[in-house]
Amino acid sequence: MNKKLKDSLVIGFAAFAMFFGAGNIIFPAGIGAAAGTQWPVALLATMLASIVIPLLALYAMSSSEEGYLGACRPIGIWYYNFTFAFLVIFVVALANLPRTAATTHEMSIAPFFPDFPIQATVVIYFIVAMFLSLDKSNLVDRIGKFMTPILLIMMIVIIAKGFITPIGTVVQTGQENVFGSAFIELYSTGDIYSGLMFSTMLVVAASAKEYKNAEDRKGIMGISCIIAVLFACISTAVALISMCADFLSGLCKQKISYKAWVIIVCVIGCVIGSMGVENIISFAGPAFLTVFPAGIVLIVVVLLGKYCPNRGAYKYSVIAALICGIIDGLNALGVPGVSAITSWLPFAGAGFAWILPSIAGFVIGWIKYRLVPENNAQQS
Repeated sequence: MNKKLKDSLVIGFAAFAMFFGAGNIIFPAGIGAAAGTQWPVALLATMLASIVIPLLALYAMSSSEEGYLGACRPIGIWYYNFTFAFLVIFVVALANLPRTAATTHEMSIAPFFPDFPIQATVVIYFIVAMFLSLDKSNLVDRIGKFMTPILLIMMIVIIAKGFITPIGTVVQTGQENVFGSAFIELYSTGDIYSGLMFSTMLVVAASAKEYKNAEDRKGIMGISCIIAVLFACISTAVALISMCADFLSGLCKQKISYKAWVIIVCVIGCVIGSMGVENIISFAGPAFLTVFPAGIVLIVVVLLGKYCPNRGAYKYSVIAALICGIIDGLNALGVPGVSAITSWLPFAGAGFAWILPSIAGFVIGWIKYRLVPENNAQQS
């Protein structure tokens, strides 16, 4: 096996294991059941939200050695700090990470040992995750070489059982807006931003394997992304813990070390994870709605690359999506009156009110930066 293929396999398996977590177990099955005979539409939404867009994000981010940070620079470092901090606190530490532990208890422990307390499962789970997360330097190789094969074997067994002994027949459910409902619900898997947030970790791993320039990185990341589709809970938890700890230690300028942050994040995960899956999902919904539209638009403008007319189009389209996302998040929290701000927009009923404002932001930014060319050289 040549070096490039071997490295692609390791990174691809690591990407798969990082992406495939508790949300991928919980939401697609529920979405399919709700869609009934309209399951092909729900499947299309699932493939876009949980596979295609996240992997496009990972591929797009490989164009810069800085990953997500590099993609945010045309908008401003403030945007990177805001979105990453928001995601680390409200999406990862308080939602996705503890959800992986709660799901492990409810799906793997409770059915066989109903009297075993969730608190004990969660504590044991995070002790293991913490141990695996402490050595940041070998994280990608460890996940790609050892944890993914175990996950793949488990998934093959589950899929085979579903075909051999299905739990029921498909029925007409009468659900409306199947695509939009499925796509928005799948924000809660966290996969779209996983492609952005995990990109730095995977790009650094690729660079360490001597893929230094953008074209080489895109080549190996492209192969790795294909592998992770072909194959896409603790491996996700390890990746989330490492990513959080790395960001937070950098944010506080190493005054609190990476290892200390790993411990802190795991303790928080233990507390929140004991709440149970349903409570965590309800708590986290508004946070996902807030930042995910801007993440999708950022992926699009990065992929446009040289075809994006100027920095203004890049910047204003993402900011417009972020504003719409904040409105959706506030509406989900029950803040009165905010829904009227965007409810009149095209596609708002399907959950995509951010599409037209993002296009408008693209055009406005394009025109503004074309009329004032020096803006393109400025750094926010």
